[in-house]
Formats: sequence, C-alpha cells, structure tokens
Amino acid sequence: MKITVDQAVEQELYSLGEALGNCLELTDEFLESSCGSEVSELLLMVEEGDREYALMGSIGEGYDGGYFGLAPDVIGFPVGEIEVQFEGEPEEYFDDPDDWTINGDLAYTTMVSACFKIDIDTLRDSVSSLLCQKYSNLEGTVSHGTMREEDLIPTFSDTLERLARDAAPHLGAINPDHTTLISEARELTEEDYSSEDLETIERIGYILEELFSALDYFSPPGFCFGAHPGDGSDYGFWVSL
Repeated sequence: MKITVDQAVEQELYSLGEALGNCLELTDEFLESSCGSEVSELLLMVEEGDREYALMGSIGEGYDGGYFGLAPDVIGFPVGEIEVQFEGEPEEYFDDPDDWTINGDLAYTTMVSACFKIDIDTLRDSVSSLLCQKYSNLEGTVSHGTMREEDLIPTFSDTLERLARDAAPHLGAINPDHTTLISEARELTEEDYSSEDLETIERIGYILEELFSALDYFSPPGFCFGAHPGDGSDYGFWVSL
C-alpha cells in the first residue's frame, strides 16, 4: 500500500498526541505559547509534574491547524514539515510523489501546525480531583448550620488566626491587617450583635465581609472560601473551577 500525504499527517498527529500525553514537558512557557486560554488556566493550577496526568483522557483527535490562532480549548504548536525515510523508487513508495519534496531517500511534506482539541469538562474534573487530593487537609467546612453573624465571626476569626499562624514561616510574618481584623472581630460583644445602632450594624457587616476576603486569601489554587453551592449555611473552602 502506497503512502499518501494524508496518511503521513495522520501518523504524525498520532505520534505528537502520544507525546503530549506522555513525554512532552508541559512547562509554564509551553502553556503560555501553545495552549488556549481555558486549557492554560486549568493546567496552571496544578504542578508541572502532574499536568500530563491531568490531561489523560481529555485529548481529542489532532488536526493541522494551519496559521490560525488557538481556540480556548485547544493545544497547538508549529510543525513545519514531516520527514519520511523510504527505500526504492518514490513511485513505488508514495501514492503521488509530486506531493512530496524528494531528497535522496528522504521525502518531505508541509504540515503547518499540530492542534488537539481538549475536552474541558474532563480536564476540569481531573484538575479538581488532583487539587482535592493535594489540599485535603484544608478543603471542607469551617462553619455549618448557621448564618448568624455572632456565630460566623468568631469561627471565621479563629480559622483566620490558625491559617495566618501556619503561613507565617513561609510569608515571613503574619499580615498585620489580618492581626487587626482578628482583634476587631474578638472585640465584638453580645450587645454589639443585638444592637440596632446603624453604625454598629455596618461595622459588624464590614468585619464579616473582610473575614471572607481574608480567608479567601488563603485559598489554594482552584479553591475559594464561601458558602457551598448546595448549602448556603455551609461555609468553607471549596473547589471553584
């Protein structure tokens, strides 16, 4: 059976697809230059060594993408040409030798770029699973079953203090804004929570809002701090892909 250009392109795409899921280095630079925005955003959330695993099962069939820009759900990189080594006469090996540039026992044909459509839902699930495994000690509920400010603020401030203390060796010191916020939260009294004074009500609302922001600051990549999507009274750290 003689070789056609389409067959050579198909084989090249297959080989590149195998490399993409096995031995190609998925560095930050590669993600920036060769991945669509949705693919890059998801893969940047996991460590470089885990990116091949994250991609498994999400790589679709390849195609020559030409000179067009990358779609958000595509991985693509330039190829230039395909080289095929053969024995005998070109007419015996190729379906149409005129489609090839022949140089001795080597033949060349143009292939501008190799592109692979990525199943974003599958990739998102894979990244989510990896993040849950890595941050299993943090993911989950901080407060459940209440939406009262007098319940949430003490719990949130205690959690913020623990996270800030644990992070201090890596950050150099506890953020003074967090220290101030914790102090302001603990200064609130039962009378403050039951007060009808507008200034006091606004101060409590402000402290609670700042606690949400401060806790979200400690969210790992791909997570956020807030109410669970399925339960408005379940506050904690959740995957947010």
